[in-house]
Amino acid sequence: MSIYRTKSTVNFTHLKNEVLQDSNLSLEALGLLVYLLSMPEDWVVQHSQIQKHFNIGRDKRKRVMKELEEAGYLVRKQPRDEAGLFENYDYSVFDDPQSPATENPSTDNRSTDNQHITKDLLDKELKNTNGHSEEMTEKPDPFDDWWQHYPRKVAKGNARKPFKAALKKTDIETLMNAVKAFAKQMKGKNPEYVAHASTWLNGERWLDYKSIQKPEDDSNKTVIYLKICTEYAKNGGRWQYEEMFGPAPDKSGTNIPQDIWSDAQKLARAM
Repeated sequence: MSIYRTKSTVNFTHLKNEVLQDSNLSLEALGLLVYLLSMPEDWVVQHSQIQKHFNIGRDKRKRVMKELEEAGYLVRKQPRDEAGLFENYDYSVFDDPQSPATENPSTDNRSTDNQHITKDLLDKELKNTNGHSEEMTEKPDPFDDWWQHYPRKVAKGNARKPFKAALKKTDIETLMNAVKAFAKQMKGKNPEYVAHASTWLNGERWLDYKSIQKPEDDSNKTVIYLKICTEYAKNGGRWQYEEMFGPAPDKSGTNIPQDIWSDAQKLARAM
């Protein structure tokens, strides 16, 4: 057998022969390890990226990653933020196998090629898979539950930080009730005219739905009508209560008495 090697000075990865010849690794696990070690230190990876690159399915990807964990080349941790919520998984990849009991692996013998990789769980693609320890031990992320109801599915990553900030101002139940009401309100509308989730959260739009509830009887209907109509007259823009109260007070087919609408306009001008 003849072996030909080229000398590289840039864009290469240095690996010890012990790693490449490790009999504890399958061909698939070795391939994934080399792939991960070839990435820059700030590389962000999703499970779906690995699956696409190697043209493999979810179960196979999980099995290979678990093999690397058990062999000590891949260490996974999931920290919590200040609010006690789980953050993204933090992966450390080594070119020298670590002991499973190692809490803070030593870097004395690590080369500069060792990589530190953060896994982005934005799509949470595996959270509903049964029978796998990875998902069974993972705490459900309230952000993902909330995101499922938001009517415009774009820029999810940009909404995660505002969501955590919102939880410091209100509770998850309020956010869930508000986003469900908002989704009903936006049903059938062009998604392009729906605010991004980050904009909705930064604007504290849950407050639009927290204080206003459809009355069960007519006893306080006038007060609620006056409040929401004054808000509409003052701020203009989109009528947010069509799902509860029908068309806006200045539109045909409205259920709002016109004398209340007139009073609301006067109050808005006086503010």
